[in-house]
Amino acid sequence: MLKKLMQLLPMLILMVLIGYNKEAEAHWNPIPDGNAVWGNYSPYAIDPYSYNNRWVLKGDKSADFTSGKRLVYDVYSGNSGQNYKAPWRIQWHDFGHGNQPYLIFEGWSALVGYHHHDWYNQATYIVAWNPDTGEEKMYKAEMNPIHATKDIEYNRRSNDENVLYRPCGPDVFNRVNDSCNFWYQYVGFKAYLPLNELFPQGTENKRWRLYIVKNVENNVVYEELRVPFRFGNLDYNNGEISLSSGLNAQNLLMNSSGVIRREYPRQSGYGGRYFAQWYYYSMRGMDESSGAAVWYGVATPEDGGATRWASSVYWTFGGEQAELSFQVTKKTCPDGTVVNIDQECQVNVSINHIDSLTGGTIKSETKKATVGKSYSFSPEPKGVLKDSKGNPYVPTPANQTQSGITPNNNMTINFYYKASLPNPTAVYEMEGATAGKAKGEVGWQLNKENESSLSQLLVYNQVEIQGKHYDTRNALYQISATGVMNLNDKAKQLYALTNPNALKNKTVQYKFSYEYTNHYRKNYKCVDSQGDDCFQWEYVNDTPAWDDEYKKQALWEKELKVDHQYGETFTFTGASSPNLSVMIGRKGLIDGEQTAPIKDESYKETFTVNKKPISLLSQNWKPIYEQIDYVSDLKNKVYVIPDSANMYYYPYDLDNNLKNKYRNNTPYKYSDYAIPLRVGEQNENTLVFQSADNFYLTEKVGFIFSVPASENNMIVVENKAKQEYEAFTGKAYDDRIVNNTITGSRYYLNVDGNGDQKAKTWYADNFVVGKIGLSDVTFNVDRQIQFEKYLLGSALDNTLINEQQESVIEGITYNHSITINPTQNEQIRKLSKNRGELLHSFRSTDIQEIYNQLKAILPSFDT
Repeated sequence: MLKKLMQLLPMLILMVLIGYNKEAEAHWNPIPDGNAVWGNYSPYAIDPYSYNNRWVLKGDKSADFTSGKRLVYDVYSGNSGQNYKAPWRIQWHDFGHGNQPYLIFEGWSALVGYHHHDWYNQATYIVAWNPDTGEEKMYKAEMNPIHATKDIEYNRRSNDENVLYRPCGPDVFNRVNDSCNFWYQYVGFKAYLPLNELFPQGTENKRWRLYIVKNVENNVVYEELRVPFRFGNLDYNNGEISLSSGLNAQNLLMNSSGVIRREYPRQSGYGGRYFAQWYYYSMRGMDESSGAAVWYGVATPEDGGATRWASSVYWTFGGEQAELSFQVTKKTCPDGTVVNIDQECQVNVSINHIDSLTGGTIKSETKKATVGKSYSFSPEPKGVLKDSKGNPYVPTPANQTQSGITPNNNMTINFYYKASLPNPTAVYEMEGATAGKAKGEVGWQLNKENESSLSQLLVYNQVEIQGKHYDTRNALYQISATGVMNLNDKAKQLYALTNPNALKNKTVQYKFSYEYTNHYRKNYKCVDSQGDDCFQWEYVNDTPAWDDEYKKQALWEKELKVDHQYGETFTFTGASSPNLSVMIGRKGLIDGEQTAPIKDESYKETFTVNKKPISLLSQNWKPIYEQIDYVSDLKNKVYVIPDSANMYYYPYDLDNNLKNKYRNNTPYKYSDYAIPLRVGEQNENTLVFQSADNFYLTEKVGFIFSVPASENNMIVVENKAKQEYEAFTGKAYDDRIVNNTITGSRYYLNVDGNGDQKAKTWYADNFVVGKIGLSDVTFNVDRQIQFEKYLLGSALDNTLINEQQESVIEGITYNHSITINPTQNEQIRKLSKNRGELLHSFRSTDIQEIYNQLKAILPSFDT
């Protein structure tokens, strides 16, 4: 708050000195660009309305008071020494566009006769227009506390700034001052023109024509700026800035009638002698010592050439529109000196004496040359300059003198020299070199090209040179096995044997060797000589030193036994382990010098088979679900190649209708019957073998039949049941299936009463599967199965279900009886003789039919 009061203090003091009519100010209408003082001011802060209307209304100093365009102004010369009337000047300021130089001049302006002027309702602008480029720039002027009320007041009766003869009302516009007077307060201005924008380089001539623009309560009027005097030129960069209205600027036109010819400035009273309106007078003097308006003294023919005075309000300035221009008067020479525009310039000549081989500067010096004049410079003679080892420099080529006419820019001249050097050819040991080193693997491994292919045996020698040497040669890779192979190559080896058993149980020898040198020879030749001096030994190349004293050999050897069990068949018995591990690969890891031990690694695949004996409660069924678990050291998934000769489940017995279908024709005689298997489930580490056919059971008679597991349509399955049942029994099918496709992989034990299987007796329950894993092995699983009770039969046999007819027991009285005569007995005998075969040796398939026939023979049978 204190800072703001200190800023306003000069203004407050000025108000006291010149008067301040608060009542008048309260009535005027403010504009956005008003109050352009101190902290509120920036030359770039221009209201869009003022900018958009800058060329709408042209002012005229001689226009009527009532026209609204009588634009009156003065630019102060600065000869009064008064504040707010200082001479034009260049000062540095920062208005938000960076600190930069501004051209400043001061004056006053008013729209005379239009309306009251105060702090808030007016603004003054300067427009600069370049006639050569068409550029235009507009800048707002700062408001100065200068009042022109007393300069323009009609019938002034007092010099008191607070007293006005017949003031116009607040709503009055466009009045002649003999009817009422307006207040013209704060009409002073200070223009800031940024020189960096008007003359950005300061190195070329440029000009701008100036306009003054006045806005009073949004009445925007412009006029060509004219000054009736010539400002003294200002120095700027390498030139001068001038502001002038030309040769006729001092011709002043009287634009009003009834203007008294005063004998001195601001003379009061009525003299009765008037200037001639529309007559040109020649200016002799000017006075800006008080008030706002400048008073001009002119030669008056009416008074015999005597000097008479009048206010600038009534003078129209002659001459041309004021032109602000920049003229270059000095120049900066290439060597940095500043001279007059017509003086000669000198340039710096930088002379570098350079070692042409290294590019390094031997010596530098600076000399002068005059622009437009001749110059000539030569190198130092032989022996004047020497290298760090004392070898003399010789200028090469010999004729390097440079001469010519000096250009208008600094020059650089380079002279080149060479020194004589001894032959540097020599043998060197490579830095950081090592003994022979290698890294990689040698070995063998079972591998599959794809999931459905038989395995092949890979043998490989994948070793790389790891030693740090200058050069190596004669790398040799070897894989050999007596009587089988002898492979020699210059690059890494990888061979695939389609028959893995070709190397089975043999020993494979691996070798890797190479020659190396850790020394090299730098070779040079002289490519530039003069007499006995060689100025330059040119590097030719580096070559490996293969001399016997530098040549060495490194060798690694390794033997590995090929002990896989590819293609073999393994039998699991009750006494054997359920787990089987077989070798699928061996390798030797080489890492280091040839004396470093070679690490052995081996890889196996492990199978786990379910060979546990199976004990059932009775003669029902068991799932055909043979699971094999798998783990490989090589992290591969379990592979299986379905082999029709090696994928079977061998049941001990089958129902009569199935025996021919599954008669054992395989190489394995575990049973009279063999049920083909399929791969039912498979993931990364597990295989499950299930029956290739699904087995189905009917509900009423327990008829068992089979359908391929690929058949999922139960309608087709039902039709198959009907077809096989009727073909086997010769009876009409009237039953339904009790299981489905999901539960079809089952073995139903034979419940035939004439069968061989006895309760609590172990029987073979074998299966064979292959080819499995990388080893393509086959498994024979010798497993056993038993049941605790018969499923069907006599109660005396302790069966689960009793369906067998028992004999008549003596000593028991039966409540029901029937008498059969001989004829009926013969008919019944014939009926029994014609019955079909019993299912499972005990279950009739024609019970309902026979029952109906018996009722016909024995009527009392149904009572």
